[in-house]
Amino acid sequence: MAQVEATATIASLRQKMRQIEAKSAAVGEGASQIKESVRVAPVPQWLAGHLPGGGVARGQATQISDCPAVLVDVLAHLTARGMCVAVVDYPRLAIAAVAAAGGDVERLVLVPDSTPHTAAVLGTLIEGMDVVLFAAGGQGAQSVQGVQGARGMQRGAVPPTFARPVEARLRKSECALLVCGRAWPQARMHVELQVCGVLGLRRGSGRIRAVEVEGRVWGKAQPPSAVRATIGAEEAMGAESAAEVGEQWA
Repeated sequence: MAQVEATATIASLRQKMRQIEAKSAAVGEGASQIKESVRVAPVPQWLAGHLPGGGVARGQATQISDCPAVLVDVLAHLTARGMCVAVVDYPRLAIAAVAAAGGDVERLVLVPDSTPHTAAVLGTLIEGMDVVLFAAGGQGAQSVQGVQGARGMQRGAVPPTFARPVEARLRKSECALLVCGRAWPQARMHVELQVCGVLGLRRGSGRIRAVEVEGRVWGKAQPPSAVRATIGAEEAMGAESAAEVGEQWA
């Protein structure tokens, strides 16, 4: 029964990827040329200057903080530029905010809960997507945990026995893997950011118009680089109240 479910899940994901790829064929040649000539997926300008090649490396894993303000901005930027992106085990991420920030949600494949086939789901998506955002320790945590037991997950890291086969597929692909929530053993780059302030709120009134983030970026061959940026957030708020959004993005 488990094998049948896994086969059905993989088939469904591949069908979604084919649908997105069919739409991507209508995109201008510029995006295709960028994809072929550069081994990175583009990120917002405020972050691009801190990453080699100006984006997240394809064929490698990048560790990124679980900061919704940053993730929404990155997803909006990627999809607006024709990238096909999968979001795995992150059902609380505000996809509507991606659209409000200018992203193309039709280029998103959403897998809210990959349990119990997390590794197979990641491997399948890596074969056909430009970027995969994986919330390690999210909805699919039990699937990951089952590889090496609860003790490994409690240490805040994805077990190497789970990561290795995913990495093997990743290195052969043109996909960039973004991992948040728990440490990925083979991450080449680390983007560590957090919200440090909001703009637009006054005592008892106003609404969030921008979010300030700060932190650092570093890699195996790159020393830490300090980052401080302001991310426009008015569109991403949608119809939520300022208080609700402030709590969600913090």
